[in-house]
Amino acid sequence: MAVLAAADVALTNFSYHLIPISTLTLIKSSLVFFTYILSIAYGPEQMTPLSPPSSGLERFRLGIFATMVVIMGSICVTVPKMEVKKFFGVAVAFGAVIVGALRWVLVHRAFKRYPSLSIIQLLLLMQPLASIALSPLVVFYEIPAFLSSLADAFDPSKLFAAAVVTALGVGVAVAVVFSEFRLVGLTSSVSLCVAGVGKEVLTILMSVVIFGEVLSPVVLLGTLSSIAGILFYCWLRYKESSSGARRTSEARRFSPKDVDEAQQIMENQ
Repeated sequence: MAVLAAADVALTNFSYHLIPISTLTLIKSSLVFFTYILSIAYGPEQMTPLSPPSSGLERFRLGIFATMVVIMGSICVTVPKMEVKKFFGVAVAFGAVIVGALRWVLVHRAFKRYPSLSIIQLLLLMQPLASIALSPLVVFYEIPAFLSSLADAFDPSKLFAAAVVTALGVGVAVAVVFSEFRLVGLTSSVSLCVAGVGKEVLTILMSVVIFGEVLSPVVLLGTLSSIAGILFYCWLRYKESSSGARRTSEARRFSPKDVDEAQQIMENQ
């Protein structure tokens, strides 16, 4: 998981140098789809015909699958223009999507297989290894560029400002990762990706409120469709959890003795 986290960061940052942000946003919107497919792939090996719906990571449900497609398509509509000049950049971006989906599915699986595992423990296990995995890229690419910028115009005030901004960024990143792990532990990796789509919708709405941008009818339709898809997904999950809780309460009404007696009666018949 640590190596996947490092690969996700490296491939995403590398994509920024190869393709426009709009194209990257378009490709990243498929994360929710790939996460759902991988969650289904991990589920059946842990399921039996008598197991409850929560035994595996995900079961295939046509309603949720259709919702994933609608959400992904809606985000694609909100991208006003896509220019692809380097197909290698598109391949790198899709690599980041697949790696990110596999990362969150494995995090979800870890929380489900080891219920006593806390978020702090998982962070302490993953983050140092992820930093070590990223260190060669930092040494060969980031540090030389940073040293050359200092040699050109050394300004202590700018260096201090950069250090403060970096420290704030690290604090925000830790809070975001902690929140993401908490969300995966409480719900699922698919729910995390749906929440990530909500972030894209909020970005579009903030651009309207703060920068006064005007949304075209197509972009407005895509935004509203994304919001509707997210709300419908939340309703499906709520319905699923309610039905699961009801089945659990009904199962607890019967003792093992009652079950054995019922089985004996059925065998005698």
